[in-house]
Amino acid sequence: MLKLLALFLVLLAVNGLQALAQSKSVFGVYKHCAFTCRFLKINPDFTFEQLLDGDLFNNQRTEGKWQFIGANKIKAETSRPSGEPNVKETTENRNNFLIIVVDSSGAVVSNAEISVETSGEKFRCITSQDGSCEIPKSDKFDVAFASYRGTHKVKDAHANVFTVELTYDKLEPIIDDVWLIENECLYVADKNGEFRKDTWYEKVSGKRAKKIFP
Repeated sequence: MLKLLALFLVLLAVNGLQALAQSKSVFGVYKHCAFTCRFLKINPDFTFEQLLDGDLFNNQRTEGKWQFIGANKIKAETSRPSGEPNVKETTENRNNFLIIVVDSSGAVVSNAEISVETSGEKFRCITSQDGSCEIPKSDKFDVAFASYRGTHKVKDAHANVFTVELTYDKLEPIIDDVWLIENECLYVADKNGEFRKDTWYEKVSGKRAKKIFP
């Protein structure tokens, strides 16, 4: 009985050391640079950070959570973007609401969905190539684009033209990935769950990691 207990404790210790070694091997900062540079920092507290570096992103940061799903394989996820959008309300001579959707640079956003419920009926429209569409008047309307969902409550009762600005954090894609870390490289699984070894994130030195994520 004592031998079995001793063997169990030895196996438990070995498994614990293996898990510790596995976890330590994935921690750190990984980079991939093409048109822009994307940095991923995997933290010991089961969180990760993403940094996008480039003219279009202005060092935008995202935080998410991760968990082990296999040997040096982790599942990484971020939350769906939400919150009320930035909206400029103005007034024109018109009988309905004109919604114009733009991004932070002022470029129009087509294919955004605007929906509203008024008098018990639901209406929806999709922004055209000029970023606009029309809906009936109401006290609020919903905006949906890509992963983002948000609601704007009308503040000016006389307003009927609404310019909706979708900031980067609203347009940011959801991270819902499986990552494999091998030999200081991070690979992202494709839609079929396969890891392409011709594209990877390279682990950066601890000194540089501290500069990227101070």
